[in-house]
Amino acid sequence: MASHNGHQRAGPLLLLTIVTLLGTAADAVVFQTIMMNVTVLRPDLNMTAAAACECKAKCFVLPKCSAASYDITTSVCSMTYDAPCNVTTTFAPGVISLFKFVIREAFVTKGKTFNGSPDNLKKMCGAEGGVPLIINTKQLLREARQLVADHGIWLMWGANRVAWLSAYQTPKYGLYHWPDNSPVIGSIFTANDFFPALLADKMEVSVLRDDGKIGTLSEQPLFISALPVLCARTQ
Repeated sequence: MASHNGHQRAGPLLLLTIVTLLGTAADAVVFQTIMMNVTVLRPDLNMTAAAACECKAKCFVLPKCSAASYDITTSVCSMTYDAPCNVTTTFAPGVISLFKFVIREAFVTKGKTFNGSPDNLKKMCGAEGGVPLIINTKQLLREARQLVADHGIWLMWGANRVAWLSAYQTPKYGLYHWPDNSPVIGSIFTANDFFPALLADKMEVSVLRDDGKIGTLSEQPLFISALPVLCARTQ
């Protein structure tokens, strides 16, 4: 009889364990990025939560919640409904943020090149453990601007430091697109953010200026210094 009761008591515990494991597996799929000491700006919903895991669960059950931040000091769970390309974050000590999308670390290559073609940028980034950077969040734009300000190169007569950017133009698409074929204009950038970086017959590729604007130029422009490449870390 005691053995039978033991099995009865074990049943709910086993069920709880299975549910917990399933929940953990689901979280691993849904939440792609975890960041410490940053919080989402302009949250759409603020709720109290006993712990970060409760905040994560609240965001998990809301399909429109794209990211959540949990403040350890105030026990406030802040959630945003913004699309990934519009999510903005800022430094906030003691806050853990969870995102339902991948945020890759931006970096600029140590190597420099005169060739801004998509194939060459892919090669340059790949050699240093990355892929050409796609700027689709305000946070990535801020990081990229700082990288260009710190490590970019001045064009011959330009007032801005620049680095190669992966935005490119092809006859097939007309407007500038990222390597994944998504349009550059419409999320972070507007048509007013584009400027000719150099005078040339073809404006096929791009550089990012330290002021956040995009300069357009030909794949292998003449009379410029070799430039570093903006990339996203993959390893």
